[in-house]
Amino acid sequence: MVDREWAKPDSILDLFLESVRIGERTKHLLNHLIVVALDDQALRYCLRAHPHCYLHRYSRKKSESLKPDGLVTGWNKKSLVKEILELGYHIMFTEADVMWLRNPLMHCNPQNAISVACGNSLIDHQHDHLTTENTGGFFYAKSNDITIDMFNILNVERVLYPATGNQSLCDIVKREDVIKALDKKVTFLDDANFGKFCQPNPQDQSKITTVHASCCHDTKSKVRYLKLLLQDRKNMNPQWIIPSQLCR
Repeated sequence: MVDREWAKPDSILDLFLESVRIGERTKHLLNHLIVVALDDQALRYCLRAHPHCYLHRYSRKKSESLKPDGLVTGWNKKSLVKEILELGYHIMFTEADVMWLRNPLMHCNPQNAISVACGNSLIDHQHDHLTTENTGGFFYAKSNDITIDMFNILNVERVLYPATGNQSLCDIVKREDVIKALDKKVTFLDDANFGKFCQPNPQDQSKITTVHASCCHDTKSKVRYLKLLLQDRKNMNPQWIIPSQLCR
């Protein structure tokens, strides 16, 4: 999802599309990619950069952010994902500030309803609190009764508990009621494969699949450092690294 700030010349959208074009076993996925524009200006630019663009008009509450980043935060994103699942499509959702270095589908468990990158090893930290910044900016959801029921439950919560609207998908799938509804059919993607800027631990470059500029809170910083990352990749620089202290 992109707005006018993220979809313009030399923008985050351009960098994302470039990462998919040059990534390992990712270029063919461009024909399956739909970019959701949040305003008319973003749509006009998207149509020049990519063949599959969709204008998503919605009424925004004051409590909801205008920014397109954040892993399915806000009810409009959750509602859009639910509509796609109800149409019978499996969905691979990615933030635009996530660079695809390799095909992320290779890490998704086809037997599970949801595969989600949360930026932490949840096997050992089941009760850690996860904010949007801690997410990996990527998830895969199958179109089936389990996932559709989960998003239906969330739509009910919008009325009963409006304060929960800013939870990330990682926050949601860790809740006891959701775990029960999903019948534990969730794959938490390894943060050794799904990295992000400001991640404290060094990563094996041969395993990194996506990199999320999650801790860069302004667009200018995101564009600057994502450009450097892609340039190193295109130059086959063996010393390229994910910066550990950027944007703080």
